[in-house]
Amino acid sequence: MPKISQEKIERIKFLLSNMIKRYDLEGIMLSNKSGDLISEIFKSSFSFTQFSSMCASILKSALGLGKIIGKQDLNKIMVELEHHILIIFQITPELFMVLFITENSKSGILIRDIRSFLDKIVAIIYK
Repeated sequence: MPKISQEKIERIKFLLSNMIKRYDLEGIMLSNKSGDLISEIFKSSFSFTQFSSMCASILKSALGLGKIIGKQDLNKIMVELEHHILIIFQITPELFMVLFITENSKSGILIRDIRSFLDKIVAIIYK
C-alpha cells in the first residue's frame, strides 16, 4: 500500500464527513488490515486505535472463514450491538472501512451507494 500523504488524508476526511452527514451515521473509520487507523470521524469518543485493531481482527477471521468454506470472497461483515450496528467493508486487500450505524441512520440508501464511496477512497489513495 502506498504511503498516504496528509493531503490525501484530508481529502478522505472530507469524503467521510460527507458520508456522516448524508446518511446520519454515528461514525466511520478507515484502517489498514494491520489495524492502523488512517482516518476516523465519530460522534462519540472511545479508543479508536483499539477499535481499529479489533475490527482488523474480525476482518481477518471472516476472510479466513470464507476460504475455509469454499474460497468465498467477503462482501461485508455486520455486527449488531444493543444500540448500534457495525458494518465492515473490505475496500482493497490492504484497506477496510467500518460504518457505525444507529436506528436513525439511512442505512438502506447507504448500502446502495457504498460502492461509489469506496471507489472514491481508492482513487484518492492510489492516485
